[in-house]
Amino acid sequence: MRALSKQKIHTPEEKLKRKNKVDEYFKQNKDSILAKRKIWVENNKERLKLSKKEWRERKLLENPNYGKGVRRQITELHKMHIRMLQSFRRLIKRKFSTKAVFYTGCLSFEEFIVKMSAKTNNPNWISDGYHIDHIWQVHWFKDFFDKTDSQAELEELFKTVNNIRNLRPLPSSENLSRPNKDFSPLKEEDLIIYEPYLNIDILREVREFFKK
Repeated sequence: MRALSKQKIHTPEEKLKRKNKVDEYFKQNKDSILAKRKIWVENNKERLKLSKKEWRERKLLENPNYGKGVRRQITELHKMHIRMLQSFRRLIKRKFSTKAVFYTGCLSFEEFIVKMSAKTNNPNWISDGYHIDHIWQVHWFKDFFDKTDSQAELEELFKTVNNIRNLRPLPSSENLSRPNKDFSPLKEEDLIIYEPYLNIDILREVREFFKK
């Protein structure tokens, strides 16, 4: 086994010297650096938006009250949702996540990719940075998560919500802009699966939607 190389430890004087060198370079090349940065930001808006969202999700997991000086209580549903989304992101980057695969109902990473690929016309959906979208949106089940004390019931709902039937690849821009009450991709035959867990107001609106 190859030995790990030791990381060099810099003295305070060396760190200060390096900082001064970087500051001097920036001062001499400020205009060109800022111009390049502006171009990069313009060409990577979606990437920056996603990075900011992921950073905020990590902050919320570390501190449930995080959020611009306003105390914010984060529900168990939200915590589980964040962890699941992070698992999906690792999964589609080919970093195998046993837990994520288990919750989707698939037996392997390969099966998950094949079934997800069948739901989009874009064969490059992974490299194009598509998101994993929940067709029946997670927040529609908040009331059930909040009122039940049964870990078994929570586990069962979590497997139901994150099953492959309720997932689809979606361009990041579409996923981030999807309305909170977007019923358009729902199938009426799936209502029986999610009906016991849905928020009362959502259930009422979904039934009205299917009557149209």
